[in-house]
Amino acid sequence: MAVVNGTPAISYYDATNGNLKFIALQSSVDISVSDGATAINNGDSLDFSTTTLTTPVTITLTIQNNGNAALDLTTLSLPAGFSFTGSFPTKIPAGSREDINVRMEAIQTGVFTGNLLIGSTDTNQTPFSVALTGEVTQDLLETGIIAPLNGSTILNSEIQVSFNHDVLHDGSTGAANNPVNYLLVEKGDNGVFDTTTCLLGRAFDDVQQTISSVTYDDSTFTATLNTGTLTSGHYHLLVCGTTSINNLTGRKLNDGAFDSSTSFTVVSSSSSSSSTTDSSTDGTGVSGTVKLPSSGFTPGITTVIPRQSASAAYSDMNTLRLQIPDLKVDLPIVGVPQTTSGWDITWLTNAQIGWLNGTAYPTWAGNTVLTGHVTNASGNPAPFTNIKSLKFGDEITIQANGQEYIYEVRENKRVTPDNLNVVNKHEEYDWITLITCENFNENTGEYLYRRIVRAVLVDIK
Repeated sequence: MAVVNGTPAISYYDATNGNLKFIALQSSVDISVSDGATAINNGDSLDFSTTTLTTPVTITLTIQNNGNAALDLTTLSLPAGFSFTGSFPTKIPAGSREDINVRMEAIQTGVFTGNLLIGSTDTNQTPFSVALTGEVTQDLLETGIIAPLNGSTILNSEIQVSFNHDVLHDGSTGAANNPVNYLLVEKGDNGVFDTTTCLLGRAFDDVQQTISSVTYDDSTFTATLNTGTLTSGHYHLLVCGTTSINNLTGRKLNDGAFDSSTSFTVVSSSSSSSSTTDSSTDGTGVSGTVKLPSSGFTPGITTVIPRQSASAAYSDMNTLRLQIPDLKVDLPIVGVPQTTSGWDITWLTNAQIGWLNGTAYPTWAGNTVLTGHVTNASGNPAPFTNIKSLKFGDEITIQANGQEYIYEVRENKRVTPDNLNVVNKHEEYDWITLITCENFNENTGEYLYRRIVRAVLVDIK
């Protein structure tokens, strides 16, 4: 085929006069659409299947011009719930093709249907129509962090349960702020937890504990259980999926297959019940079996540390990071387990900040206690060497789940190692407490004090 004066033509040889002649062809355009190797006819349907909230589905369609003239694409129309991404061609040369990306948005739940309409200069097939269909559902409702963490030992009895997305919180039978949707028991005389499911309720000699009320924060999807003060003992909490808690679309926790749970130990400390001393004064404190962590090695000397046991291992807290701009600190946070004698941060490195398990989970309401060494095992300065210099109004940030939680310093003081008011302090709002060692005594080989910096949440970005 040839082109004469811009018009497609075919050539032939005229034997009569021995000349090459041309016959003009009629210009034509012919649109076709395909999904990969699958042809889509005008009026066919295209199924985006099922996805979950915030997980969009994109299908790339190919538009082919099978004609001998350029095909103009004039309009593209999509139904609600779908969008067009990337560039949209306006002209396709003869014999050529272009791709377009159609996406099901997944920004709200529901079944989405409607026609994709492609307007073009192919008068026989304009608009080219494709029936789109797809469904967006809420993903499986699961619990996130349950504090206290499973296997932990705590001084206070605040219990918080987070969910991976919003749940009912209207006080109804399926709501996360209804106390009947939790089952808390203390281990009985037989020394085992016999209660295994909300469906069957308390079992044998387990002692059910009263949960008087539950508050719910719909910005963090976190429920806080009011249990009063739990006495020393071993406890098991069930977050009821087999019987109750639903998300906003009626889907049960864990699809109703099982309950989420945690088991923990509560230990009492004289600091939480008998202290009448003002802990803001240097050198004061209270006696007790649990002490604040020792967060420093001997300055100027390398200390050989033992191998870390599995029971003392620190837990990965995903993307949580602590940032102190004035001190150029930007480090990941790890979870430090609590025992009946306190927290062992021997193996905390210069590249880590430790969260004291048993205190409020970072970014949750309450008192979150974080620690770092003042001197590392090599005898050199460590991440918290200079927290003493922080002053009122200085910023401290926790990075969590793609957000910045910004705190401002409100207090900087020195306390004794046995002053457990630091970790026991109850807060209704979101506070963080930084702890490190101070004043190394060469005669005893110990640090005499702990440096405490307290900061309150002022902004979330």
